Amino acid sequence: MVRDTVSRSGAAGTLGEGGRTLGASSCACSAVGLALLGPLLALAGEEPVGPEWLMARLDGQQFGQVLARAPDVPQSLERDNVWVAAMALQNGPEPAVELSRTLAPVQEPRVRLLLGATFRCMRLRRYDVSEKLFRAAVADIPSPRGGLEERYGLLVSAMFAGLRRHEELGIARSDPRHPVIRMMGTAFGVSSADGGLFADEVGPVPSPTLPRKARAPTSLPELGLKNFALSPEVAFDALLAIADLTIIGDPASGWRVRVTFPFVPRGLEFFVVLQGEEARILGAAGPDLPPVLQALGRRAGTLVHTGDIPAARQWIEWARESLETTRDSRWASFFALSTPEALSSVDGLRAAAASLAAIPPLGLGPAHPAQPAPGALAFTEGMTRPVLKSSPNGRRSPDYPAEAREAGVAGLLIVRCILSVEGRAEECTVVKPLASSLEREVLGWLAGSSWSPVTLQGKPQRVSYIFNFNFLFDPALARDAGPPGR
Repeated sequence: MVRDTVSRSGAAGTLGEGGRTLGASSCACSAVGLALLGPLLALAGEEPVGPEWLMARLDGQQFGQVLARAPDVPQSLERDNVWVAAMALQNGPEPAVELSRTLAPVQEPRVRLLLGATFRCMRLRRYDVSEKLFRAAVADIPSPRGGLEERYGLLVSAMFAGLRRHEELGIARSDPRHPVIRMMGTAFGVSSADGGLFADEVGPVPSPTLPRKARAPTSLPELGLKNFALSPEVAFDALLAIADLTIIGDPASGWRVRVTFPFVPRGLEFFVVLQGEEARILGAAGPDLPPVLQALGRRAGTLVHTGDIPAARQWIEWARESLETTRDSRWASFFALSTPEALSSVDGLRAAAASLAAIPPLGLGPAHPAQPAPGALAFTEGMTRPVLKSSPNGRRSPDYPAEAREAGVAGLLIVRCILSVEGRAEECTVVKPLASSLEREVLGWLAGSSWSPVTLQGKPQRVSYIFNFNFLFDPALARDAGPPGR
């Protein structure tokens, strides 16, 4: 290979491939350009560091990376609460509180910062840390500004006193709370109802296929939380932390487990029995839960047969009490058969147990009051009105319960029933409610009454019929509340 030198425009250079020349100054510029471009190319391959980057590292429990890079991120409330949360999780709550004082010297922003960090730690289910951050935030609020510690002390105390991972509760399978907690967990998608959750008397129960639902993201910009969501596990942990589970009963006869919550008038009720070495659910009821009590009737019937009358009566009384506020006419017959007088005899207990066990397990919610049942005609002109033939109290109207009268409850109660061709009032539903005691009295009275059938052109018909019951104080004004209806 021959190397030649040539002179072009007075500049000496080396002849490159293809006869091109590379000047010395050009080589120097290229070297400098590469030296400057190298770091830029390296940075271009890295993910930009911002609040989202910090949050992703926090969720991944890479707390050291958050602490190392947070100072390089422009200041924002999001950055600061992630930073404080990482400090608390890595080094403890005390250094985190000190960091919050550095990042937010003014009291009000510091409170918001600590509250945001509290939620970040709760998201990771580090409840010990979140509790201390929350209490530090509350302690920073002076009483003249609202006294959060006094106003919310009960709720905070109730939650943080028991806030822990539900997997770590350590409740034995023979404990009546065990199946109750599992059952509640199915509603959050964090546990399964498979594997012997229900007692044998319940019969085959379809396995619930509840999808695991993510909590809808929420935004609390005042706390530096955007598109923030707690997992189903955290929501369930928090529910259990504020829930009060009261147990009545014993292993031999069974338990009634009442689940209540602060500031909620009524809670849930579960009925549990010991089957082998495991506690299992026999039934449940609640304000927003269709009563599932048929198995209580089966258990009570068995106990009557074996001669355990006190235990049988206890199950029937528990079932009746749990239905105190229901308006579902499906239970009217059971109410009529489970009065204290009826339960005083063995035959009465047997009848009440059979009535409870016979209630269909499907369609437990109240019927729609505005629609006649399928196969029933709406009562119209040309039909004969029903005539009362017999009633439980021997009168043309139900009794006026003393508790309703003493409480000053009066007014019109309207009930829709299906009158069968045999003259029985079935599928009764309260259309215009009044007091629960009055509703129970009326539904029981209707269930125990018989009527002449409604006829059309001389033929008995199955008819949807409205009964009006007018309860008045003054006996002189009180009129018969029988079957004026329509």
